Amino acid sequence: MDLIEIRDTNKGEDVVAFMDDMLLLARSKTLLETNTKVKNMMIRLGGGLEWAVTHQSEFSINKFGIMGFTRR
Repeated sequence: MDLIEIRDTNKGEDVVAFMDDMLLLARSKTLLETNTKVKNMMIRLGGGLEWAVTHQSEFSINKFGIMGFTRR
Protein backbone atom coordinates (compact mmCIF):
# COMPACT_ATOMS: atom_id res chain seq x y z
CA MET A 1 0.00 0.00 0.00
CA ASP A 2 1.21 3.51 -0.82
CA LEU A 3 1.17 6.19 1.84
CA ILE A 4 -1.38 8.21 -0.14
CA GLU A 5 -3.84 5.33 0.27
CA ILE A 6 -4.26 5.93 4.03
CA ARG A 7 -6.94 8.54 3.32
CA ASP A 8 -10.67 8.01 3.50
CA THR A 9 -12.24 10.67 1.29
CA ASN A 10 -15.72 9.70 2.54
CA LYS A 11 -14.62 10.96 5.99
CA GLY A 12 -13.16 14.27 4.76
CA GLU A 13 -9.56 13.01 4.55
CA ASP A 14 -7.07 13.46 1.74
CA VAL A 15 -3.35 13.12 1.09
CA VAL A 16 -1.16 15.08 -1.32
CA ALA A 17 2.31 13.81 -2.19
CA PHE A 18 5.24 15.23 -4.13
CA MET A 19 8.52 13.33 -4.18
CA ASP A 20 9.31 12.74 -0.47
CA ASP A 21 6.92 15.37 0.93
CA MET A 22 3.45 14.54 2.22
CA LEU A 23 0.48 16.68 3.17
CA LEU A 24 -2.36 15.17 5.19
CA LEU A 25 -5.62 17.09 4.80
CA ALA A 26 -8.73 16.83 6.93
CA ARG A 27 -12.04 18.65 6.73
CA SER A 28 -14.50 18.87 9.60
CA LYS A 29 -16.66 21.30 11.57
CA THR A 30 -14.07 22.06 14.28
CA LEU A 31 -10.29 22.29 14.48
CA LEU A 32 -10.33 19.63 17.21
CA GLU A 33 -12.11 17.19 14.89
CA THR A 34 -9.71 17.88 12.02
CA ASN A 35 -6.66 17.46 14.26
CA THR A 36 -8.11 14.16 15.51
CA LYS A 37 -8.61 12.98 11.92
CA VAL A 38 -5.00 13.75 11.01
CA LYS A 39 -3.76 11.96 14.14
CA ASN A 40 -5.92 8.94 13.31
CA MET A 41 -4.54 8.87 9.75
CA MET A 42 -1.13 8.34 11.29
CA ILE A 43 -1.90 5.90 14.15
CA ARG A 44 -4.71 3.68 12.85
CA LEU A 45 -4.21 0.20 11.45
CA GLY A 46 -2.75 0.68 7.98
CA GLY A 47 -1.98 4.33 8.76
CA GLY A 48 1.15 6.40 8.35
CA LEU A 49 3.14 4.96 11.24
CA GLU A 50 2.46 1.38 10.15
CA TRP A 51 3.43 2.32 6.60
CA ALA A 52 6.74 3.71 7.88
CA VAL A 53 7.56 0.41 9.61
CA THR A 54 6.57 -1.82 6.69
CA HIS A 55 8.54 0.36 4.24
CA GLN A 56 11.58 0.77 6.49
CA SER A 57 11.10 4.52 6.37
CA GLU A 58 11.31 7.04 9.16
CA PHE A 59 9.33 10.25 9.55
CA SER A 60 11.23 13.36 10.61
CA ILE A 61 8.86 14.45 13.37
CA ASN A 62 10.83 17.69 13.82
CA LYS A 63 9.73 18.66 10.28
CA PHE A 64 6.02 18.11 11.00
CA GLY A 65 3.75 21.12 11.02
CA ILE A 66 0.05 21.69 11.46
CA MET A 67 -2.07 24.49 10.05
CA GLY A 68 -5.72 25.08 10.79
CA PHE A 69 -8.13 27.19 8.75
CA THR A 70 -11.61 28.30 9.71
CA ARG A 71 -14.30 30.20 7.82
CA ARG A 72 -14.39 32.88 10.50
